[in-house]
Amino acid sequence: MSSLSRELVFLILQFLDEEKFKETVHKLEQESGFFFNMKHFEDQVQAGEWDEVERYLCGFTKVEDNRYSMKIFFEIRKQKYLEALDRQDRAKAVEILVKDLKVFASFNEELFKEITQLLTLDNFRQNEQLSKYGDTKSARNIMLVELKKLIEANPLFRDKLTFPVFKSSRLRTLINQRLFLCNILIYCCWNLLADTNYFSLLCIVTCGDDKMIKVSTLDLIMFHVSKLSFSLPFFRVKQVWDAVAGRKQYTFEGHEAPVYSVCPHYKENIQFIFSTAIDGKIKAWLYDCLGSRVDYDAPGHWCTMMAYSAEGTRLFSCGTSKEGESHLVEWNESEGAVKRTYSGFRNRSLGVVQFDTTRNRFLAAGDEFQIKFWDMDNVSILTAVDADGGLPASPRLRFNKEGSLLAVTTNDNGIKILANNDGLRLIRMLEGRAIDKTRGPSEPMNSKPLIVNALGPVANVSASMTSTLERSDRTQPAVSISGLSTMDSSRLVDVKPRISDDVDKIKSWKIPDIVDLSQLKALRLPDSITASKVVRLIYTNSGLALLALASNAVHKLWKWQRSERNPSVKATAYVAPQLWQPPSGTLMTNDINDNKPAEESAACIALSKNDSYVMSASGGKVSLFNMMTFKVMTTFMSPPPAATFLAFHPQDNNIIAIGMEDSTIQIYNVRVDEVKTKLKGHQNRITGLAFSQTLNVLVSSGADAQLCVWSIDGWEKKKSRFIQPPAGRQSPLVGESKVQFHNDQAHLLVVHESQIAIYDSKLECLRSWSPKETLAAPISTAIYSCDGLLVYTGFCDGAVGVFDADSLRLRCRIAPSAYIPSFAVSGNTAYPMVIAAHPSEPNQIALGMSDGTVHVVEPSDIDLKWGGSSSQDNGPLPSNSSNPSLSAQPSELPSR
Repeated sequence: MSSLSRELVFLILQFLDEEKFKETVHKLEQESGFFFNMKHFEDQVQAGEWDEVERYLCGFTKVEDNRYSMKIFFEIRKQKYLEALDRQDRAKAVEILVKDLKVFASFNEELFKEITQLLTLDNFRQNEQLSKYGDTKSARNIMLVELKKLIEANPLFRDKLTFPVFKSSRLRTLINQRLFLCNILIYCCWNLLADTNYFSLLCIVTCGDDKMIKVSTLDLIMFHVSKLSFSLPFFRVKQVWDAVAGRKQYTFEGHEAPVYSVCPHYKENIQFIFSTAIDGKIKAWLYDCLGSRVDYDAPGHWCTMMAYSAEGTRLFSCGTSKEGESHLVEWNESEGAVKRTYSGFRNRSLGVVQFDTTRNRFLAAGDEFQIKFWDMDNVSILTAVDADGGLPASPRLRFNKEGSLLAVTTNDNGIKILANNDGLRLIRMLEGRAIDKTRGPSEPMNSKPLIVNALGPVANVSASMTSTLERSDRTQPAVSISGLSTMDSSRLVDVKPRISDDVDKIKSWKIPDIVDLSQLKALRLPDSITASKVVRLIYTNSGLALLALASNAVHKLWKWQRSERNPSVKATAYVAPQLWQPPSGTLMTNDINDNKPAEESAACIALSKNDSYVMSASGGKVSLFNMMTFKVMTTFMSPPPAATFLAFHPQDNNIIAIGMEDSTIQIYNVRVDEVKTKLKGHQNRITGLAFSQTLNVLVSSGADAQLCVWSIDGWEKKKSRFIQPPAGRQSPLVGESKVQFHNDQAHLLVVHESQIAIYDSKLECLRSWSPKETLAAPISTAIYSCDGLLVYTGFCDGAVGVFDADSLRLRCRIAPSAYIPSFAVSGNTAYPMVIAAHPSEPNQIALGMSDGTVHVVEPSDIDLKWGGSSSQDNGPLPSNSSNPSLSAQPSELPSR
């Protein structure tokens, strides 16, 4: 049930309890699963109502859920069994043994045998362990103490043991106030009149320093008497008639400070308005003037704006405190709590930050003289653009409905319009219409198109609107949240025929082959620890550090520090980071398998989203490390088999998919320290795992060159397919394969030494590329760039290829001589075993090498891009972006 249903259930439970409907109360508790009534449970146990005890428990947990639940059910059924023996009812005891206790035999066969042997005794108290068993009442009380401890420790009962505090008779009060009646009537009214001509309601919402919100309707509300036989109490409001005939106003009063913004919305045909005031209070109103329905506090407690995603299911707010701290957050609106906080703002913003949403996927905000973009599902900033300069410190901005145009205010009181290819086509279409209206029948078409200038004196069209926002899923309709003004075509007539030259001036590299150090910026990271080949390499989510795992099971962490050359503290090839260790000098070293050298063991690693913990394995147990102290927090999953790949469940960071050396995938719950299920379908060790929250699937790849798709809901295998060998390659393929979902969570990058390939959600190969010509060596690794527009591919001869993610067209080749200084002299044969993509800089990568070194590589000019600009390519649009890595990332520390 939703959170809204949860609150309603609690109100109903309180009402039923006050009205003494005890049976109904406990039935609703059990069926909703929101509140476990310990007093009711105790009463039923003490009364020996075992069927009711189990029925009630089953609303919250099942025997197989975890070890706590198993123990709870075991103790209850054992007590029922002992009581039957105590009554000398052996037939009932045998029935309980077979029907209820047999299930535990598979977990502890010896214990089941011992319980069975009690049937042979005249008095089960002859068993030494049961010698102190007293009478039935005392035994039940002793068992209850144990059961309460187990229930309180069971994570499935967390937040379900305390009833929330409500004022007495809260539901009755609400009913008396007609809140629920109003909601029902609004719902009925909108549905009834949706297909008739009897209802017309056009609203204008205004707010101001008078601390009020006014809603004006432009028609009279008309109801056909024969259609509506009920009254509409929610329209009995304070009516203020405007000077304009036929305009009605609804006035909402309740803010204690001037109103800053309003956000009208509707859900399930219920109309409402969110409003914010400059004291940071957020309120919500129905159209009944019965007062605010909610009272939230906005982060920062000052000026805040709110907006929904296009499809209207996700609520966001953005604002700035008086101290200049900006907050962009997603809300759990029914709970009134912040669900997600986005990072990336200037420490002290120079103005109130404004924002907008687009395409159900992206957020944009004006800050630090730039436009900053976020994927809605990733708290880290996606990218930032300055729109060629000229922006104020906190520019205002607004997307058009389709998300193809972005209007941004400028310092000179103008508006810049940033456009992708779809936006440019729209503008040219509007220009054509304007020109057609202004020229006479015999006038020739103006060869220079007009520029849309409906919003300001000079509108600058830029084709370089961030490539991150190219090509949306056009099957998803978008709704403009803030009501972008309709452009009046008559205002286009007087605009000078001018278009920006930005399209022709985009900086890009045309060099197909980068062979020299002068053509890029490369940095070999300092390393005083014994070199061993780098088998795993990831950036921290902040982008300020690199974590490597070597084949000798030792981790290395490099951190960039604030300095005169790096005042903003960012990862860069221009400044060397520090090889970091805690003061204790402890090395972060994985457990290894004594029967197998670490160098020959598969390694896997995953980092928590707050960069505080790393989960890792090198052939031995899986270890959880504290990144600050390098201390081992816990270990689990002792081999054999050994863990070979780790991926965190996208919705629950306590659930991990662990690929194993024996070709199985174990779905492991860290919190309760147990394997929930094993997935079988591969013929060789698991080498890659990737979750798609959008598709609700887990995709696995193995050393058998096979891909498998598993449903997250029931973990059944939905589809499998072997990677097809390229022309001239022997079938079937063997060797490691890896998978990574694109930011859109639908397309899949598949990596094998023979090819890189893009697959769709049905495991159909859309396109592939195989080694040839100047990139003829086997592929060693590949990964998406953070914006999903590029694929970086490493080769066993040391070269790196940069490909377009959409077409797999080669943009450029980076020769090893371009980033390894001694390559040409020494004949160095080192090659990248793993590539890490920076989480927010799409053109920066790190290379983990076979000789143990790590190199950071980026273009020699930060304005340049690998092999050419991607802004013209209309590549696929990222969606539901998480840190793009071949391993999924947890949302926080898995707790035990």
